[in-house]
Amino acid sequence: MKVNLLPLEMRRRSDLSPYQRYLGGFVAALVLLPMLYTLMVYLDTNRLSREEAALEARLEVLRPLEGLLAERNTLAQEVQVLRQAMAAREKFAPSIYLEEMLKLLPPQTILADLALDRETLRFSGTLGSYTEAAYLLVLFESSPLFTNPVLSHLTADEAGFAYDFTVELAGGEE
Repeated sequence: MKVNLLPLEMRRRSDLSPYQRYLGGFVAALVLLPMLYTLMVYLDTNRLSREEAALEARLEVLRPLEGLLAERNTLAQEVQVLRQAMAAREKFAPSIYLEEMLKLLPPQTILADLALDRETLRFSGTLGSYTEAAYLLVLFESSPLFTNPVLSHLTADEAGFAYDFTVELAGGEE
């Protein structure tokens, strides 16, 4: 048993039904939740504005370095191209081809012109006889560094036989 000692006008207030109490709480939540959400959005907006201002200040400090960074990137690309060229150049050893050619040439052979690139060796000069010319073809064909020898020109002159010789490079890369 409950005894209510409040005056009559106050008793009526305290006699709210549970439905009315829940409705009052719901209305209070409907009012307070949007206010809380608005406050959170306001605080986040202020924080983001401060961070944006700080980033803008850093950007202004770093802006003079853009030119240096672009120049650095350009130089890095040039260095990369040079490194690739050096790596390709280091693999080609012309001295081994020239050394092999000198071993293969008959003793009376005279060289007048010489050209060497990554694919071919071309030289011309004077030979002592037709036999030496044929022997020159056989020697270059048997070499592991050369393939496809071609004696493109062989004519008699006062010093012997003038020739033009071309051979493809087969190996010798280190």
